[in-house]
Amino acid sequence: MKFPRILGIEVTGIIDVSTDTKLHPGQRVVSLMGEMGRDFDGSYAEYVLVPNHQIYPVTTTLTPAQLAAVPETYYTAFGIFNSLQLRLMIGS
Repeated sequence: MKFPRILGIEVTGIIDVSTDTKLHPGQRVVSLMGEMGRDFDGSYAEYVLVPNHQIYPVTTTLTPAQLAAVPETYYTAFGIFNSLQLRLMIGS
C-alpha cells in the first residue's frame, strides 16, 4: 500500500461519470471490498473512483444513510450463509 491512502471498503452513491454504458449519471449504486482503500483510494471521500466490475446498481426507497448500512452487512451475511453449506433435504 502506498501512502497517503483514503480508507474505506464500502460505498453508496450516485454515478457522476462512467465508461460503462450500463452505468449512467444519476444512477444509485453500491460497491464494496475489491481492494478499495488498499490498492486504490477508498470510500471515505466525497468522490470515489471504483472499477466498473465492482459497481452494483440498486433500486431502493432507502435513504442514502439507510443504504450505507447495507453493503458490508449483506456481504458478511452472504459469506456466513455460504460457509454453512446448508442443504435442503426433502422426504426425510
